Amino acid sequence: MTTTTVPLVTPPALTAKSLAGSEIDAQLQRFPPRSPGTDWPTTRISREEVLHRLERPPFKNGKDSTHRMRMVGVRLLLRWLETFEGKTWQQRWNASPGCATSVGWTEAPLAWGIVHGRRPQKAGLGSGLLALVCADVIRPGMPWLASSLSPHLREAIEAARDPRGFAELRDARMPGQPDPRRTSKALKAVARILAAKGGGIDDIVVGDVLELLLAATGTSTSHTRLAYALLQSRGAGVCRHASDQ
Repeated sequence: MTTTTVPLVTPPALTAKSLAGSEIDAQLQRFPPRSPGTDWPTTRISREEVLHRLERPPFKNGKDSTHRMRMVGVRLLLRWLETFEGKTWQQRWNASPGCATSVGWTEAPLAWGIVHGRRPQKAGLGSGLLALVCADVIRPGMPWLASSLSPHLREAIEAARDPRGFAELRDARMPGQPDPRRTSKALKAVARILAAKGGGIDDIVVGDVLELLLAATGTSTSHTRLAYALLQSRGAGVCRHASDQ
């Protein structure tokens, strides 16, 4: 594995405001995103180990009834994923119809559950998948996450992955200080990157942000640009710019 470092604060041609369309494709050649991979320690653990992991903080939190519903969703999803080919949960997820798009992804596991005598709930499956993502068992693709409407993604990823890093981004000072609502939207963009790539905020590389910007639509593009600016203003120094060779 060859690892080099590049500043997160990039040359003027890479300023967040200038990135659009074909420019992003060109810059992705210079600053490739991290590969999410299909095999890492927490995606190759057994079903029992996943369940045990999710019964402990920071994954077990909130009301007991909410946690029970979440775990019902997790158990059904894991059983459903075991019907697909693969040696890791990520490989099984990639082989399933759920990985194609976040729109209607619950239809297949809901149907499977009914056929097998279960009474699954859409909300429980959504909560269960979010738990698996936070625990880095599954990493949905960037387009999948860019179109996801989950209102709990940022809060859940922040608590599970990098509470301190998110707090520092929230407190970052920059010219034209954004209001709290825009900052919250930008932090959700950061959460999408961590959900897709794993790791914490210090692991984010320029290409990760570019990839999300390419997948983003509508107002979420401005949120991704603000996320880029917040990462710059945090003064993180350098980000890893790694490629496996």
